[in-house]
Amino acid sequence: MSYYLPLRDHLAGQRRNKFIMTFSEIESHLGFALPTDALLPQWWNNQRDGERPQGDAWGDAGYQAFLIFGSNSVRFLRAPR
Repeated sequence: MSYYLPLRDHLAGQRRNKFIMTFSEIESHLGFALPTDALLPQWWNNQRDGERPQGDAWGDAGYQAFLIFGSNSVRFLRAPR
């Protein structure tokens, strides 16, 4: 079971095509702090390979994630179908 399911569920309930969430907002939904690697763009890679549960979470919800470098924020965009 993925620790990132609460994020997936939150994103799946969104109707917006794009929006920004701060790390604090994401952590609030998850119930734990993001790892320090979340400060790196590659942690937010949108490749869905079953080995990166965070990417599977937003991918399963229909979004792509992009770190806004230096802001501790992430832009989520609805993924093309």
